[in-house]
Amino acid sequence: MQPLTKKDPKKIGGYTLIGRLGSGGMGVVYLASKGSDSVALKVIRDAQLDDEAHLSRFKREISTLETINHPNVARILGSGVDAEQAWFAVEFANGPDLAARVKDKGALSESEWWSLAEGLFSALEAVHAAGVIHR
Repeated sequence: MQPLTKKDPKKIGGYTLIGRLGSGGMGVVYLASKGSDSVALKVIRDAQLDDEAHLSRFKREISTLETINHPNVARILGSGVDAEQAWFAVEFANGPDLAARVKDKGALSESEWWSLAEGLFSALEAVHAAGVIHR
């Protein structure tokens, strides 16, 4: 996690931003909290708000997340889209990414690998059932 920059907002949609989890061409994902709940909060970049194609894609992402109910897919907890800002919050899965886990503890055992694979395949099946092909 990276610290917030001076340009980052401090609050969005009632959530308090804590740090940056990542960023890409479309937006920034923050670690945020509301009460005792931690969330991953994705915000579309200001420049994308004026682009109807990007804004439409972001709205579809929200709609899609609202239709998926699976224990291995982060559940959407809130969203907001208006002329000033577009964001959504999903459950935050706290833990290392796979590269960090392997670096720290070595290769997964066969049973760990199969457990991970089964969880991934199950989540992808739920996503595909919702009509989404994950890129």
